[in-house]
Amino acid sequence: MPRGYNKSPAAYQDCEQVMNKALDNPGMIVTFPTVGAAINFRQRCYRYRNIVRALNEEVTALVPGRAAVTAYDVLVIRHHNLEPGKRTSRWLRFDRYEIGDFKVTDKDGNEIDVVPKTVDDDLFD
Repeated sequence: MPRGYNKSPAAYQDCEQVMNKALDNPGMIVTFPTVGAAINFRQRCYRYRNIVRALNEEVTALVPGRAAVTAYDVLVIRHHNLEPGKRTSRWLRFDRYEIGDFKVTDKDGNEIDVVPKTVDDDLFD
């Protein structure tokens, strides 16, 4: 993280509030007055997630093989309502990361029942 950025979670309370709501409301859309404001907020959300993860690293550092995670790791923040040829917009959509449908088989083609483990599962083990 560049030196100039505030590393205090308190500086990102707006991001924390929106991201907490997004965890309970996948597909939530936030509208901003300008494209620049949406880009800035998205960057701040990702920065806040990294700050929280860094704080969690201090807690998990003593546990061998344990990686630091956050509840926000499942969130994907995308620009929404894109115009043709554009990569950004005034709208941000907060979704949960999902792998989608898949099938696992053994070497003989027999299907193996696999339930993907989520970040939430790791947090509450």
